[in-house]
Amino acid sequence: MYFWFVVSMWIHLLAAITWIGGLLFITMVIVPTLRMPEMRANALVLLRVTGRKFQRIAYASLVTLVATGTTNLFFKAGSWDAVGSVLPTTYGHLLT
Repeated sequence: MYFWFVVSMWIHLLAAITWIGGLLFITMVIVPTLRMPEMRANALVLLRVTGRKFQRIAYASLVTLVATGTTNLFFKAGSWDAVGSVLPTTYGHLLT
């Protein structure tokens, strides 16, 4: 069971890294590049195309985060019955 918890945690972390990394790339690389005067004419089209390409990755990452997060909660609580006792705690409030 510990092995699957570690696998689930790694997949969860990779999905979070992918999602946050993509957002940071768009805001720290793409947007400043598009502010250059020679890029202004194509800025809106390039930002729209980049956003649509990233949208698929972002949705896949979000679905992965929800699935592995639920799995991690199950592994942390020990059973589905114990999940109900975790949610009223401070950790459960932070999680929700």
